[in-house]
Amino acid sequence: MKRWNYRIWYKDYLWYYKVIIASLAFGFLTYGFYMDIFKEFWYVKGTKLTSLQNYDILLSFYSVQVNIITITWLILAIFNHHREQKSWFFSTNAKLSILNWNLLMFFIFWIGIIIDYKNREVTIYEYSKAQISCTVVTHFIMPILFFGYTFLSFGDHRLSWKKDFLQKDWWISLSYPFFYLMYVIVRAAAWKRDGNITWAYPYLFLDIDNPIISGLSRVQAACFIAFIFIIVFTIFHISLHSLNNGMYRVFNKNQNKKRK
Repeated sequence: MKRWNYRIWYKDYLWYYKVIIASLAFGFLTYGFYMDIFKEFWYVKGTKLTSLQNYDILLSFYSVQVNIITITWLILAIFNHHREQKSWFFSTNAKLSILNWNLLMFFIFWIGIIIDYKNREVTIYEYSKAQISCTVVTHFIMPILFFGYTFLSFGDHRLSWKKDFLQKDWWISLSYPFFYLMYVIVRAAAWKRDGNITWAYPYLFLDIDNPIISGLSRVQAACFIAFIFIIVFTIFHISLHSLNNGMYRVFNKNQNKKRK
């Protein structure tokens, strides 16, 4: 495997790779919103605000928001290919944070599906073809493709643990999960105020009114979730940071051998 080097966009395979990922994810995410809000109503049916509530529920999922963030970043990267690896926003640093969020989406969703399927709490027959196809693309194919894209551009430079990880990247990586947690809490309060608790929380493990550890207050439950977020995202980011630096060393070692 060779280290990626920048080329003008129409000669660079990485540019076409970004276009493919962004187009695929955008197409299926848009299709999913359309089918859920206007056609099949995946979550709520028979209410005065069916379309609006389905839109709100779909948008509340961590996976959907991460896909939107990833697609937006990819579109910007497509039109700024000349800045790839030259500015922080389009560098490995930013890619690692986005990949970090995608990895959590990938692992948690599919672990949940496997557990529910094993316990027979969910079957494939409960979902429409549109829902299944959109879910597979956005929760399975998209994270894998983005990992592939990031992996292909790994190792162009060494990331500093102090200057990059501790002073900037780690905080960026944690920023969205904390924002998402606050969003979930505020949204849940609004839903409960209107007398609807069924979809107040997009995920059961985020329900601070009925925490997974009994006996915790709402504040304690929120702090516990935040602590788990810190642990998980830190482990993921350290792993990705180490992978980049490992590839950097391999590329340099191979380059030195060729010179000899």
